[in-house]
Amino acid sequence: MSHGSAREMQIQMKYAMQRAREYALPGQAPCNCCTVIEVAPRNPGATPTFRFPDRDVRTLFDLQTRVFPSSLGTSTHFCGLPRAVTWAFRLCKPFMSAEAYENMKLKPDFSHLANKHAPEASLLPRWDPKGEDCPHP
Repeated sequence: MSHGSAREMQIQMKYAMQRAREYALPGQAPCNCCTVIEVAPRNPGATPTFRFPDRDVRTLFDLQTRVFPSSLGTSTHFCGLPRAVTWAFRLCKPFMSAEAYENMKLKPDFSHLANKHAPEASLLPRWDPKGEDCPHP
């Protein structure tokens, strides 16, 4: 998850997109990758990794649109998100392209990832395909 000042987060995004471009599969659009954000903390008592889109985070939406437009059609999966918080994602809509907003997947666990979005073998073991590893019901 991006962290730090606007400039630091932009550097993190550029790095991630450059890596995605370098390792794109043949026939795959550059920067076309599946992003999984673990919202639920792995360690009990740790702070959730979700961050509402403040001014600094919104600079990433602009950067994505201007510099990495092929990434707008990729999916971003927010996993471990408490169901009561999903309504808050509507706050992002005015700051994002319609395509990027529609490609956000808000899920309480990781169970939807297996095979449909990524081969099961490429998932982290803690992203149990049955959804049993997520702390939120």
